[in-house]
Amino acid sequence: MKFKDLAENYLINPFLGAITSVVGVMIGVIGSLYPETIKQTFLKFCLEYKCVLSIDTLISASFWFCVFGFGLLFWGVQWAQMKRTNSATQDITKQSDELEELVTRLLTLPPEGFLEKFQELYRSAFVISQSALLKEDATKKEIAHCVRYVMGILAALVKSFDGDPQNIGYHANIMIYKDKNIILDNPIEKKRIEGILKFTDGFSNIENYLGILELIPEFSTTSESKDFQVDNSINSIGLPIPVISEVRIGNQPKHKVLPGAPWSFVHKIYASFHSMDEFLKWCNERCDFSGSVKNDLKEYFTNGDGKDIKSFISYPLLPLSNKEKSDQPAIGVLNIHRNREGILTGRGKSKEMNNLGLKLFTPISDPFRILLVLLLQKYSSAN
Repeated sequence: MKFKDLAENYLINPFLGAITSVVGVMIGVIGSLYPETIKQTFLKFCLEYKCVLSIDTLISASFWFCVFGFGLLFWGVQWAQMKRTNSATQDITKQSDELEELVTRLLTLPPEGFLEKFQELYRSAFVISQSALLKEDATKKEIAHCVRYVMGILAALVKSFDGDPQNIGYHANIMIYKDKNIILDNPIEKKRIEGILKFTDGFSNIENYLGILELIPEFSTTSESKDFQVDNSINSIGLPIPVISEVRIGNQPKHKVLPGAPWSFVHKIYASFHSMDEFLKWCNERCDFSGSVKNDLKEYFTNGDGKDIKSFISYPLLPLSNKEKSDQPAIGVLNIHRNREGILTGRGKSKEMNNLGLKLFTPISDPFRILLVLLLQKYSSAN
């Protein structure tokens, strides 16, 4: 045990407080009975520097010894009490922080009945997926419908997790990755792709990029759509995947890849934004984009096709592999968005709660994303 801790344990003892009080009383008694003796002895010592052993000297010495002892004891008791109070305050603060964190986590938990909902929805998604995966001659149209069905169910699951009312719209779509070498082999496809590319700052030539992510309207739906039909509110767009995804400007790393789906594709991890203000702030502070690209992004999410997107999450759709980390690029990216801020925050509204909700929901959604990967692989080889 440290000396300070040992001293604190002794000084905080009530018995020592009683001794301090007794010493204080003794000072008062001696001072009231022998005021002149104490005064004369003190003056003689101060003026003549003489200290003769006598009764008067002993009385005066006892008085001053009690004064010094009282002061030392009083300081020690106050120090111990202050140290103990500070320690108790720190404990209370720590407990308060732990309680706040616990409440925060509770607020990110899904509402009652979510797991039963998950079981029901996944069973339905699995059955509909198998109807296409086990059918040798399944057509692209049939497989695309199964893809929308699984996406729609996943969007409905996100809505259930958030506990949102029916008037909140949840949309899902898939962007498919297309390598530039494959595009360049087909001049007609190259021209089409370059016509739908966005946020390129005028550099729409596909040769400038590693590839593109194309939003396929056929792979889009909403949680409210009956039988999960195509989401008619979206148009096909292409987002560039740059050859170099990050540069350093001074000592700061800056992203060259667009946040959201492209960033998720490159880094093979989900990307989410609690609000579009957060999205635009990311672009301004963490990305090396021209003013033109930043303005185009702001216009797109303010007045353009993305004006109803208020928060979203993007998941990379990775090929199935036995390796923990595969060198294969993602097949594409799954986007889920809604027309209100704070997707996957549960009942909380802060960014911290948003992150906790995402961390909880992401592993839950993994089985659905595996089904989507299997269906997309089947789609690519179907007629």
